[in-house]
Amino acid sequence: MKKTSLLITIVALFLFGCSKDGDSSFSETNIVGGNILVEYTHNIGEEYETRHTFSAQGTQFDKIYDANGNVITEFIYQGDKIVEITATVEEGSDYYLYQYTGDAIASITLEQARNGSTTSVTDEYTYENNLISVYSSTDPPNLFKKRYTLNASGKVIEMETYERKNSGNYDWSIRWYEYDNSGRINRFQDRTGTYIVANDYHSVDDFYSGGWDFFADVKSPFRNITKDSYFPILLTPEAFNHGIFKNGSLGLIENNFVSNYAFVHDNHITEYHLIRPKNILVQTNGLPHSGNLMFGFRPFQFTYNE
Repeated sequence: MKKTSLLITIVALFLFGCSKDGDSSFSETNIVGGNILVEYTHNIGEEYETRHTFSAQGTQFDKIYDANGNVITEFIYQGDKIVEITATVEEGSDYYLYQYTGDAIASITLEQARNGSTTSVTDEYTYENNLISVYSSTDPPNLFKKRYTLNASGKVIEMETYERKNSGNYDWSIRWYEYDNSGRINRFQDRTGTYIVANDYHSVDDFYSGGWDFFADVKSPFRNITKDSYFPILLTPEAFNHGIFKNGSLGLIENNFVSNYAFVHDNHITEYHLIRPKNILVQTNGLPHSGNLMFGFRPFQFTYNE
């Protein structure tokens, strides 16, 4: 499956880095807004402007539109379950089909059409105690593609992935998450490397650690979506290309609005200001209204109903 699947490295969220300095407080505006998320638009006025709509009282993804108003992704549900996703991509289309056992996702099949030919791969999901494992139909049966370890609250505390490089080697990564007392992810550690199937051998190439900061007084606009659908979202292909949020960023869309992201590699600290306070307008109910990501780049706006 393509790297546009759910779990994508958090660094992809950010295009520019900067050192941390003093920020002014939020712009004092009196925006009285609603609570139900209707639309989220990012990269406003730019080539990659994308508009996302939400349905079911703001609890479900609906459609994604490009800058010309064309639907490029559509989410189809039966009740509260995602059953299909159709997406237009360069040179073709992607189609995701979900199968369930009870309320649990049993498999996701991806059909990719490119230049008149179609390929298909199915990921099977297994559940055992606090583990969710994903096995791909194109990989060895004893090698999982992804594995999530959950804590007692159902939050991911460890994620391990294998991505095929060739017939005998896989890119390998493992990430550990830590949560603060309010249940928000605040720290992580990340190891990446190569796994050689024949030798059952892991080589570690890189080690990262880091964490997130939050605007304590700005709520997450996606709180309704994640409240009842955390695992469907966890297992859904990326919904916010080129945007502020990525579904692959575990925990972020269920938490408060994220302000900063920092990581350490080879003893070098890099900090990214995802959103600076002076670049954001907030409604009186604490939900974000509009702003600019990192010094004026990638403007965004949220629309709500009461």
